[in-house]
Amino acid sequence: QCWISFDADESTLAFTASSPLVGADRIIWATDYPHPDAKIPGCTAELARALSPLPLDQQRLIAGGNARTLYGI
Repeated sequence: QCWISFDADESTLAFTASSPLVGADRIIWATDYPHPDAKIPGCTAELARALSPLPLDQQRLIAGGNARTLYGI
């Protein structure tokens, strides 16, 4: 019932994605825009680096699949 957002520069993504308490199917990626610490431009490259240790199916969920599910699009 809950979703967790993360910024790509957070170091706990792999741990959280594999956690039985959260899991990759409940994580939504965020750029943190328009906050001054948002990495614009460069947020997608940072996301790719953060997702790289995860299996491809988890990468797809976090990068957009979960948002489609959450918002029903």
